[in-house]
Amino acid sequence: MKPISAMCMLAGLLATLTMGAANAAITFKKGWNDPANSDVKTYTQAEATTYLRNKSDALKEMIDKSACQLNVSKGCHQKSDSHFTLDGIGSKASCKNIYAGSKSIHTPCP
Repeated sequence: MKPISAMCMLAGLLATLTMGAANAAITFKKGWNDPANSDVKTYTQAEATTYLRNKSDALKEMIDKSACQLNVSKGCHQKSDSHFTLDGIGSKASCKNIYAGSKSIHTPCP
Protein backbone atom coordinates (compact mmCIF):
# COMPACT_ATOMS: atom_id res chain seq x y z
CA MET A 1 0.00 0.00 0.00
CA LYS A 2 1.42 3.39 -0.99
CA PRO A 3 1.69 6.17 1.59
CA ILE A 4 -0.72 9.06 1.05
CA SER A 5 1.07 12.19 -0.09
CA ALA A 6 0.75 15.43 1.84
CA MET A 7 -0.91 17.04 -1.19
CA CYS A 8 -3.60 14.35 -1.33
CA MET A 9 -4.28 14.73 2.39
CA LEU A 10 -4.50 18.53 2.01
CA ALA A 11 -6.85 18.20 -0.96
CA GLY A 12 -9.08 15.86 1.04
CA LEU A 13 -9.15 18.24 4.00
CA LEU A 14 -10.02 21.22 1.79
CA ALA A 15 -12.82 19.25 0.11
CA THR A 16 -14.26 18.29 3.49
CA LEU A 17 -14.16 21.89 4.74
CA THR A 18 -15.72 23.20 1.52
CA MET A 19 -18.54 20.64 1.66
CA GLY A 20 -19.30 21.64 5.25
CA ALA A 21 -19.58 25.30 4.30
CA ALA A 22 -21.74 24.50 1.27
CA ASN A 23 -24.13 22.50 3.44
CA ALA A 24 -24.92 25.40 5.78
CA ALA A 25 -28.66 25.31 6.47
CA ILE A 26 -29.29 28.94 5.57
CA THR A 27 -30.51 30.18 2.21
CA PHE A 28 -30.76 33.77 1.03
CA LYS A 29 -33.65 34.13 -1.37
CA LYS A 30 -33.16 36.18 -4.50
CA GLY A 31 -33.65 39.87 -3.74
CA TRP A 32 -33.31 39.47 0.04
CA ASN A 33 -30.96 42.47 0.20
CA ASP A 34 -32.49 44.66 -2.52
CA PRO A 35 -32.95 48.26 -1.32
CA ALA A 36 -36.69 47.75 -0.83
CA ASN A 37 -36.00 44.60 1.20
CA SER A 38 -33.08 45.96 3.21
CA ASP A 39 -33.80 49.65 3.81
CA VAL A 40 -32.56 50.00 7.42
CA LYS A 41 -29.08 48.46 7.33
CA THR A 42 -27.29 46.55 4.58
CA TYR A 43 -25.66 43.22 5.44
CA THR A 44 -23.58 40.82 3.40
CA GLN A 45 -24.68 37.17 3.56
CA ALA A 46 -21.78 36.43 5.93
CA GLU A 47 -22.70 39.35 8.21
CA ALA A 48 -26.37 38.36 8.24
CA THR A 49 -25.47 34.74 9.02
CA THR A 50 -23.25 35.80 11.93
CA TYR A 51 -25.89 38.21 13.24
CA LEU A 52 -28.66 35.60 13.10
CA ARG A 53 -26.47 32.85 14.63
CA ASN A 54 -25.72 35.15 17.56
CA LYS A 55 -29.33 36.32 17.99
CA SER A 56 -30.68 33.15 19.64
CA ASP A 57 -29.90 29.49 20.26
CA ALA A 58 -32.90 28.46 18.14
CA LEU A 59 -31.67 30.47 15.13
CA LYS A 60 -28.11 29.16 15.62
CA GLU A 61 -29.48 25.62 15.52
CA MET A 62 -31.49 26.36 12.36
CA ILE A 63 -28.30 27.52 10.64
CA ASP A 64 -25.93 24.89 12.04
CA LYS A 65 -28.03 21.71 12.01
CA SER A 66 -28.21 20.02 8.61
CA ALA A 67 -31.79 18.79 9.19
CA CYS A 68 -32.95 22.38 9.63
CA GLN A 69 -33.37 25.01 6.94
CA LEU A 70 -33.52 28.76 7.56
CA ASN A 71 -34.47 30.99 4.64
CA VAL A 72 -33.82 34.74 4.61
CA SER A 73 -36.35 36.51 2.39
CA LYS A 74 -35.74 40.11 3.53
CA GLY A 75 -32.77 41.80 5.12
CA CYS A 76 -32.90 44.45 7.84
CA HIS A 77 -35.99 46.45 6.80
CA GLN A 78 -39.09 48.34 7.98
CA LYS A 79 -37.78 51.49 9.63
CA SER A 80 -40.59 51.65 12.19
CA ASP A 81 -39.83 48.10 13.41
CA SER A 82 -36.55 46.95 11.86
CA HIS A 83 -36.24 43.19 11.38
CA PHE A 84 -35.15 40.34 9.13
CA THR A 85 -37.93 38.26 7.57
CA LEU A 86 -37.13 34.55 7.66
CA ASP A 87 -38.87 31.20 7.36
CA GLY A 88 -38.13 27.63 8.40
CA ILE A 89 -39.76 26.00 5.40
CA GLY A 90 -37.73 23.10 4.00
CA SER A 91 -36.67 21.71 7.37
CA LYS A 92 -36.76 17.92 7.67
CA ALA A 93 -39.04 16.21 10.18
CA SER A 94 -35.97 15.52 12.35
CA CYS A 95 -35.43 19.27 12.83
CA LYS A 96 -36.93 19.84 16.25
CA ASN A 97 -36.96 23.63 16.46
CA ILE A 98 -39.56 26.29 17.22
CA TYR A 99 -38.95 27.83 13.78
CA ALA A 100 -39.11 24.60 11.75
CA GLY A 101 -41.92 24.81 9.20
CA SER A 102 -42.74 28.43 10.06
CA LYS A 103 -43.64 30.68 7.15
CA SER A 104 -42.99 34.01 8.84
CA ILE A 105 -40.28 34.71 11.38
CA HIS A 106 -39.49 38.33 12.23
CA THR A 107 -36.10 38.74 13.89
CA PRO A 108 -35.23 42.21 15.21
CA CYS A 109 -32.12 43.88 13.80
CA PRO A 110 -30.31 47.02 14.95
